[in-house]
Amino acid sequence: MSLLAGSACAANYLSDHSKETYGPLAGDEPAVSGQRHPVLRGFEETDIIAFGGLLQEVRRDRDTIVPVTFLPEFPIYPPETSWMRVARTDTPALVLSERQGGARCAYLAGDVDRLFARHYLPDHGNLLANVVRWASSDRIPLRVEGKGLVDCHLYRQDNRLILHLVNLTSAGAWRAGA
Repeated sequence: MSLLAGSACAANYLSDHSKETYGPLAGDEPAVSGQRHPVLRGFEETDIIAFGGLLQEVRRDRDTIVPVTFLPEFPIYPPETSWMRVARTDTPALVLSERQGGARCAYLAGDVDRLFARHYLPDHGNLLANVVRWASSDRIPLRVEGKGLVDCHLYRQDNRLILHLVNLTSAGAWRAGA
């Protein structure tokens, strides 16, 4: 599993982390009523998610899929001037590819992981989890369900597996919904 696609070439930043930006769940995807890519599981009833972070400009290969594109920043204040000036772009925010032998690559041009660590927006966490599940072909040997925030590391030691769990809920209980 690789979370970096070799076909994506970082050139420069299109936005900085202090601006309001969004990622339309469109790209190569059908309308909301159509069948969406597995990385968009759980987003069936929405066409846009908050982005708000850095985005590296990338060029995509022809054989890639772009399920999330990028909308440029727009003013957020005063409220009467706050609206998206551009409804759709072809700027990739998430690039996916499948290679010979079943290898899958995902490149998130935006810093969704940093945003999730900072703000704990459920959409960011769900998108990241979906990307990892897709890139691994759902072959993840561990599944954790429940309220709270738990850091999990699965290790192999000789003929056994060791699971190391750290409960992070108490440090950020308001963020974890506990």
